[in-house]
Amino acid sequence: MAAAVEFEFEPKAEQTIPLSSVSAACKGGRYCWVDLDTSRDEAVAREVAAGVGLDRPIVEAIFGDPMPGRHDFRPECVHVTIGETHREKDGLRIVFVDFVLGERFLLTFHRGETEFLAAMRSQYRQDFHDFARSPGFLLFEFWDHLVASYRRTLRALETQVETMQQEMLADQVQQELFRRVQRLLTDLLAVRKHIVAAREALHELAIRRSVFVAETTRPYLENLATILERLAEDVTIERETLAEGLGLYLGLVGYRTNQIVNRLTIISTVFLPLTFVCGVYGMNFEHMPELKWHQGYALFWLVVLMIALLLIGLMKRWRWW
Repeated sequence: MAAAVEFEFEPKAEQTIPLSSVSAACKGGRYCWVDLDTSRDEAVAREVAAGVGLDRPIVEAIFGDPMPGRHDFRPECVHVTIGETHREKDGLRIVFVDFVLGERFLLTFHRGETEFLAAMRSQYRQDFHDFARSPGFLLFEFWDHLVASYRRTLRALETQVETMQQEMLADQVQQELFRRVQRLLTDLLAVRKHIVAAREALHELAIRRSVFVAETTRPYLENLATILERLAEDVTIERETLAEGLGLYLGLVGYRTNQIVNRLTIISTVFLPLTFVCGVYGMNFEHMPELKWHQGYALFWLVVLMIALLLIGLMKRWRWW
């Protein structure tokens, strides 16, 4: 989806304009926000970028391979690349967004649909009329909605971590569980990487002096950077919690295995001497006197029971079970 909005802050006026009018609006002293999906029409996005005067290195960086956490401060603009994360049923989806801030424009280029920019498009008008005094409000709106997007992703991951912990503490052993835990750990690490990259870029915007970021906006950006830092710490805690849960699960599996092996060992210990007795009297040598005893069969069973009871009594005394 492509959208262009023109702002005038003194009379508090804003309106949607065609993309072809963006360059003229900027040159006329008005401020413009242009949101472009480069996966749908890259040619139009390149035309808009050229119209506002972006130089070739910035354009190639926007349409080249994404680099999360990129923050280039140039005389004509500031270029930042971040990754929006979504937790879906089939895994983690990441949409890269390039954010270009100039004296008279804010350009957002993204490779696919983004939830936080869609939320920003639906809410910016009310915030503009209530709070905006400078283009810094758009800068705050962008990062505030991005932080909210990371929060939603983290909540979804926390729910999945809790669900997986409950499964790990269940009685049945699931062969698929290890693969799912590994994938969730990988997703948590990826989310943390993008949050940290966004935090570094936002921190640079907040502390580095630039004509494109108003002094009154910097404290708010620094507060958002602090929130991102806490979110990164929360993701780390979730990874540690999941890893500890996996360690507990492996300990329970090992304990159950040891119990089974212990029972099998007890059975083997009891039957080993009995097997020896059966083997000796199963050889049928001619001169085995016990074979001709009248009470030999009853005596055999008596010896077998005595050996079994003796071994069981000793193992209980030694607390083998």
